Amino acid sequence: MLGDVLAAWSFIKERADAFGEISAMFAVDGERIDGSDKIEVEVIRGRSKTEWFYRIKEIEGYVFLYMPLIPSVYVDYGTPEGQQNPDARIFRFVAHSMASFTAGGAGNVEVDFVVFGYRPRGFLNRAT
Repeated sequence: MLGDVLAAWSFIKERADAFGEISAMFAVDGERIDGSDKIEVEVIRGRSKTEWFYRIKEIEGYVFLYMPLIPSVYVDYGTPEGQQNPDARIFRFVAHSMASFTAGGAGNVEVDFVVFGYRPRGFLNRAT
């Protein structure tokens, strides 16, 4: 997964003007450390004090990639209330890939992360 994100980010960075690329780095608590003020992260509390999720506030026309600064952690996805399937826009970082299935759920890994935003319309226009 990390390799895919890095490859996509590299491709987008090389064509930043066409994609309208924006990026920011966030701390574990969802506060911006550096980068674009356009990107905002919401922290959603989970079932326990050790479980929380992030959601990147939508910006019309943008898609977001997120990446932990420690590449050895895994991503777990949250399921919105009233839904049956997880939503990739609601995420958290965990120590192992089976975090959702362990007894009571596993807690989060405390790790800062980077968010990259780009306009897919710019990508599609350049790719055709």
